[in-house]
Amino acid sequence: MFDLFDGRIARMRGQDGPFGREFDSLADIVSFGIAPALLVAKAVLFQLSPPEVGWGIGILYLLCAALRLARFNCMAAAPRKEGQSSDFVGLPVPMAAGAVVSTMYLVMYLAGRAPDGAMDLGVFKYVIALAMAGVSILMMSRVVYPSFKHINMRTRGTMYAIVFIVLAVICIFKFPWVMPAVIFSIYLLYGLVRPWVARRWRNRLEARDGE
Repeated sequence: MFDLFDGRIARMRGQDGPFGREFDSLADIVSFGIAPALLVAKAVLFQLSPPEVGWGIGILYLLCAALRLARFNCMAAAPRKEGQSSDFVGLPVPMAAGAVVSTMYLVMYLAGRAPDGAMDLGVFKYVIALAMAGVSILMMSRVVYPSFKHINMRTRGTMYAIVFIVLAVICIFKFPWVMPAVIFSIYLLYGLVRPWVARRWRNRLEARDGE
């Protein structure tokens, strides 16, 4: 939540600049790169056989997260062209971390515990490993994801967005192990099918005024 608003608050106060951009990236690589990689590796990846596979997937995720942030900073520092889109090229690192960690917790919730009390993930650990590898590739891909940076209280359709957000928060509290994975998965899949969505529906879903 803080990551969603820190940039907006800085721009509102006129305090955005290169120092904040670099410092934000350092925070992002710890929060959304190192922390998820260590968490998933400790809970799942080190259970894979051979162990080198788990190490490789964890390192791949961390490397792609770092490269994704570096690419974002380069694009943000470049002079903006008139009419240039503010959408993300490649899956944003915070959304990648959310997708990986929420999927891990969902799988652990579905798997339950073995009779001796240990966590028995079975084949589910391979699902998490494949999801983490896929998310890593999406971070470095050229798939375009909406940034929603254009949305404010004057944006047409904001009331619908507020209602959706309120309902999503209620569902997260009601189904804490399921809804985060659902929400992150919807965003991840939307970027993949976005090129085939009609412009009119795309403008509605992304709260754009359209032409």
